[in-house]
Amino acid sequence: MSEENEQGQVIARVDGYIEQYSGPIPPPKMFHDYEQVLPGSADRILSMAEHEQKHRTGYEKLGITFAFILALGLIALSFYAISLGYALAGVGVIASSIFTVAGVFVHSQRNGLRELQARRQAAEKLALPPKSPDENTEENNVQ
Repeated sequence: MSEENEQGQVIARVDGYIEQYSGPIPPPKMFHDYEQVLPGSADRILSMAEHEQKHRTGYEKLGITFAFILALGLIALSFYAISLGYALAGVGVIASSIFTVAGVFVHSQRNGLRELQARRQAAEKLALPPKSPDENTEENNVQ
């Protein structure tokens, strides 16, 4: 809405808000709106989220299994190298395997902590009480 004041300047006031979410399932109001627009869509959204979770869990289990088999294989290879008289190479393979696994573990823990902190900060921002309409508006003088 624009109004012209006595000096011929236009004073504009713009109000608005942004609503967003992150995740496979929308917030309850939006979820309800989907169901109102297209009956059965809420069930489809939940099924999609469940399928995605199963898919991700399956890949995580596969990755853990593969890493375990690889680690056992490297340990076996290093013992074989040591039994052939290549002690330095065998110890090197064991040490590099341990450092690699430890590095991946530390890296994943740090990423998990960063993600957790980001989620906490986002939750704190959402938990703040809304500002009154007067605090959210700015009057702009346009000539």
